[in-house]
Amino acid sequence: MGPLDIDLGLLRDELPLTFDFDGPPPDPQRTALIALGKSARFMLFRFLATHPAYATARSIVIFPAGLTDDLALPSQALLIPSTHPRLTEKSFAAGRALIDFVTTHANLDHFVCLLSGGASALVEQSDDPASHIAWWRDLLHAGLPIEEMNRRRIARSAIKGGKLTDFAPHSRFSTFVMSDIPAESGYRLAGSMPFWRDGDERLTLRCIADCTTLHRWYEEKLRSQGYKLAFSQSRFAGTVAELAALITTEKSRLTPGEALLITGEPTLTVDIPHPGHGGRMAHLALLLTPELRDGETLYALSSDGIDGSSPHAGVIVTPEARKHFDLTLRDDHLARFDAYPFFERYGCAVKTGYTGINLNDAVVITRG
Repeated sequence: MGPLDIDLGLLRDELPLTFDFDGPPPDPQRTALIALGKSARFMLFRFLATHPAYATARSIVIFPAGLTDDLALPSQALLIPSTHPRLTEKSFAAGRALIDFVTTHANLDHFVCLLSGGASALVEQSDDPASHIAWWRDLLHAGLPIEEMNRRRIARSAIKGGKLTDFAPHSRFSTFVMSDIPAESGYRLAGSMPFWRDGDERLTLRCIADCTTLHRWYEEKLRSQGYKLAFSQSRFAGTVAELAALITTEKSRLTPGEALLITGEPTLTVDIPHPGHGGRMAHLALLLTPELRDGETLYALSSDGIDGSSPHAGVIVTPEARKHFDLTLRDDHLARFDAYPFFERYGCAVKTGYTGINLNDAVVITRG
């Protein structure tokens, strides 16, 4: 069996998305569009391809600064770059712009909201921004599951947890979510959910893609290239160390022509003040490298093309590359959360650029 051909760039074109309303679609002339998150531009593009009648609707798009794509968005769309994953003054400026947009259009009947992961950091409002930013920084390094992080963000925010909809109390909000939270009902907390809360009849929520969507895409890629799935798990939500232990156990059973696939969002506690150039997938790959056997290739990739504090999508470790590794350097890179310089040295770091898709991470091991 040869190397697995995985092109994250194809994920944007091949991802199945359906934007179905609960009932008749709202009147485009009485509707405003909000796209918020790391996949905001992509989601608006796909929504308008499905519902072209909304192409002239008033719209606001808030996305991470520096993430570019070739998608043609409506000329009248208000485009606001913000910051991710850290909360900054730009997050509060974007939050004010979003409040102003909703308040200005509060006379409309409907808001269509396109929400994806990363929204939590992109917009915020608080009575004490400086304190909020410091609290957020500590939260990022706490190693908590994303659901717990977002619950805490909702409790502290003036706009999360559906509170933003209070600025248009007579309008309806229909929210479509691409969820990066690997729990079955995690989409209810995606982006700390500014547009929905349970029990409000004005608000509807629909998950259009999540971890299982990504998992199915990888399954099809593996099967189409002749691999048999010997171990498959979706929605992994433990630590990177726990994931490494699970993979080490399960991959030992692989025979030639078989593959392991795990998708989800492991947590990594960064407990030093100045971490290096790393990310969850690179850290995992460096943990696993000594455990790889002859014939095994490791793919550890982030669906959005951005792994942690790096510009890389992840790591591919082949048997040929592994022959050249100097593993005496490994512990130092792990201790400094600086995995990418190690893999860059051997040509194993994958750089795709931003894909526009923010779902979860995927780990594949093939035995060729």
